[in-house]
Amino acid sequence: MFWKLWEKYNAIPERFDYKAKKPSIHSYPLRPEFVESSYMLYTVTKNPFYLEIGKRILTDLNTFMRAPCGFAAMKNIVSNKQEDRMESFALSETLKYLYLLFDTGSNSFFNYDFTIWNLNILYVWKTLTFFF
Repeated sequence: MFWKLWEKYNAIPERFDYKAKKPSIHSYPLRPEFVESSYMLYTVTKNPFYLEIGKRILTDLNTFMRAPCGFAAMKNIVSNKQEDRMESFALSETLKYLYLLFDTGSNSFFNYDFTIWNLNILYVWKTLTFFF
């Protein structure tokens, strides 16, 4: 479903009305969840389809969301109107997961076996150590 939305709008609207089959909130603030999901699914399956998704996302970011000093959130994905802002998660998450998606070679910068990408694990670790 999300891929179909991206194909149609070159982004994923903040809210989509499934009954009306159209966006009810037309903005896209460069959220990372779709890119992150594609990265995670590619890591598990190695299906090249997820690389194609990443390629399309990267192309659309450069085509529709590129700004003179970085990237801009989309105010309206239907008219391709940009906002004069970029949320910090666009760099810290969206672009990070795009980098990781394409960083598939043996000369990878990161050692994926020993790298934690989500700090939520710290809460779990503290909880577990409390009981032992």
